[in-house]
Amino acid sequence: MKGAGSMRIQTSKAGPPPLDVQALRAAPEQSRARYPDNEGYVERDGQRLFYEVYGEGEETIFLLPTWSLAHSRHWKMQIPYLSRHLRALRPLPRPAALRHR
Repeated sequence: MKGAGSMRIQTSKAGPPPLDVQALRAAPEQSRARYPDNEGYVERDGQRLFYEVYGEGEETIFLLPTWSLAHSRHWKMQIPYLSRHLRALRPLPRPAALRHR
């Protein structure tokens, strides 16, 4: 029924452009909110404790390990803020530390 009050809605079938899967696979994964400024380990009695350091503040905060209760990325979003104001020291869990051997 066509009349003075009728309206025709046009829709586009184009949709979003297709994803370039090869480009996505080639791109490096950004899994951290901030990368460490320094990393290393301390050895005592044959045991190594690996750590990462963020920021260069006068004061240092030691971020307690969370991997026994939560995922090791628990501090991911807090580190960028903390490192702007002080130096943040985060120990690495043992499986992550094994890659440094």
